[in-house]
Amino acid sequence: MKLTEESSTRKMRTVVSFLTGFSFEDVGIKNMKSKKEKRTKKHIFGKIILKEYLLSKHFDLPPKATDSVRKAISVLLCFVLALTLFPILGRTCAASSEAEEAAQSLYELGLFSGTGTDENGKPIFDLDRAPTRHEAVTMLVRLLGKDSAAKGGNWTTPFTDVAEWAKPYVGYAYANKLTSGTSDITFSGAEPVSAAQYITFVLRALGYSSDSDFQWNKSWELSDKLGITDGRYRGSSEVFTRGDVAIISASALDAKLKNSGDSMLEALIRSGAVMMPIRPLTIVREVAELQASGDVEPFSEYWFGNMRIDADLSDYMGLAYSLTFADNTFFPVSEKLPAGFDQKALLEWGKYPGLNVDILHAHGFTGKGAVIAYVDQPASSHEEYERGSIHKKNNTDNDSSMHGPAVLSLLAGKTIGTAPEAEIYFYGHASWKSDQKTHAECLNQIIEQNKKLPEGQKIRMVGFSDNIDDQESNADAFRAAVKACEDAGIMVWFCGEYSALSFVPLSDKNDPANLMPTGWGSSNPDLVYVPSSGRTTASTDNGSNYIYWSDAGLSWTMPYVLGLYAIAIEIDPTLTQDQLRTMIVETAYLDGAERRIVNPVGFVASALHGVGRDEEAQALLDEVRARTRYLYAVMDTAQMNEEDLTAVGNYLASITDATVLICGCSKVCRRSKLVCGHAEGCFAAGRRRGGCPDFRNSVYGSGVSNRVQGANGQWRGRGRHTPD
Repeated sequence: MKLTEESSTRKMRTVVSFLTGFSFEDVGIKNMKSKKEKRTKKHIFGKIILKEYLLSKHFDLPPKATDSVRKAISVLLCFVLALTLFPILGRTCAASSEAEEAAQSLYELGLFSGTGTDENGKPIFDLDRAPTRHEAVTMLVRLLGKDSAAKGGNWTTPFTDVAEWAKPYVGYAYANKLTSGTSDITFSGAEPVSAAQYITFVLRALGYSSDSDFQWNKSWELSDKLGITDGRYRGSSEVFTRGDVAIISASALDAKLKNSGDSMLEALIRSGAVMMPIRPLTIVREVAELQASGDVEPFSEYWFGNMRIDADLSDYMGLAYSLTFADNTFFPVSEKLPAGFDQKALLEWGKYPGLNVDILHAHGFTGKGAVIAYVDQPASSHEEYERGSIHKKNNTDNDSSMHGPAVLSLLAGKTIGTAPEAEIYFYGHASWKSDQKTHAECLNQIIEQNKKLPEGQKIRMVGFSDNIDDQESNADAFRAAVKACEDAGIMVWFCGEYSALSFVPLSDKNDPANLMPTGWGSSNPDLVYVPSSGRTTASTDNGSNYIYWSDAGLSWTMPYVLGLYAIAIEIDPTLTQDQLRTMIVETAYLDGAERRIVNPVGFVASALHGVGRDEEAQALLDEVRARTRYLYAVMDTAQMNEEDLTAVGNYLASITDATVLICGCSKVCRRSKLVCGHAEGCFAAGRRRGGCPDFRNSVYGSGVSNRVQGANGQWRGRGRHTPD
């Protein structure tokens, strides 16, 4: 398969998504504390990793980039989806979230049961409770996928103390030499199981013997060596819990069986005990170093001063997309630009806030009726926000700035803002003086302004693309003014409550999977991530009208979120600042790196639910689901070679721009079972399916290169797929 930089965005996204099975992997990005440092960081737009056999041939990656993914890719070639199901395998410490994630993963595979269900029908795992030996051996049998075999067997044991309900599981374990009891006639099933005992069960399941391979009372020595455990159970006197059982069990799935190249999970799948659930496949993006071309350095800014680019960028796609520029920046002729690079198209693409904000606006949730304020550098007139509901007060001697028009357009711009119809009181101040008395003065003016406004038209909140900074003068005055605002019923928001992400250039902005870390991110897991880069803002400087920001900081996060808060308080004026904070966190998307990404539609739907407007909330959510289409590719990956994967990838790229998911069907021989699994997968994902090409009978040799079998069983030529 040949993927070049001239390939279409759609084709690359589909094929890469199809061929990989990993979550986004960010290599080498570090948090940057200043603009000076950010010039040294690595960039996300350099290269895209497919598989090892494609790296050196089609992408000129440095050797260390290839080496950094070699191990992961070799696992991928062996078993596409295994690692995506168990992000907890590389754990470093025990934690309730780790145990919960392990239990949920095992539960989805049918290898772990809860102790009941909650009011929403979700399993209760009871992970903090110490399990008995009865429960432990039961969980082990289920882990092995032998629940039905145990229940259906007629077992005999010498033990006289086994509870009636546990006899099938103890019997199966005894017959298969997984347990030998605590004496010749006792199993001691009511006693708590220890870490050493459960690890012994697991090691025996992997084919190891407590007579020759390890000592049962020091079983952690072998499990540590095998990577199943990490030393935490070595001589531990702490209570062994069901959470520990889940962690060890999930980790054991990735361990190799004794004298075998197969992991426990692979063996379970091969035996038919486990059916792989349908999972979205995502692109693995390698973070590559960008190289300068002539005098153009990565992440250079061409919106002020020198606004002319003369260097040849034709072979530097990543470099070109890393630049920040204005609509009047001079670029070289098309022959010196990367194929497909379009300055105007990128500027237009950057205006859209993304993450389905357009759905909110189409349903009339534009902030109209909300009254809010913003304090930033001065902003002069601009077509994006020049309307009667924008009230500006300039407390400086400057008519305008770069920063003011940018944040005002991100908040309330007619084509850029999240709240394009909110009423805004915008206060310009001289933040460049590093004296926070100017911040305080603006807040005091807002308090006085509110005294003049009638009820129902008062300012409810004010935003800053800034924070209280004790390194600047008069921070205490700023702090006191914030307190005065809060006492007057005005919420005050700072950008330090959020972290920043960047949209991949020209990607689908409605898909949170197309957001990547920037140098302005945070390591604080409690922060909500907000798009700040890959955005276009209003400009009134240097003769420009708009600036495209490839690498913006936290300043652009606050107006984005404040616009959503404006919509929420228009829906429910009783919402408090703490309630808004909770809602923005609880409704956030959670990506593969456990980052919480702002979810505008989910957030507004939550506000609607809070006031009983459930039908409107559901209409918003349904529209998001309706625009997200997945195409399921059903195949027996165990029988597919590289040529097959390449051919199928090319075919899928030619017929769809939907996200492609793999449905493994090695053990599915009846179409009815396959269709049921397909429907359940669609329901669980909350997505509309866009078709289901079936490759089960055409994956051998090179046959798949010439034809595919459609979901209705009819053979179709390539490129003529009709969604079912």
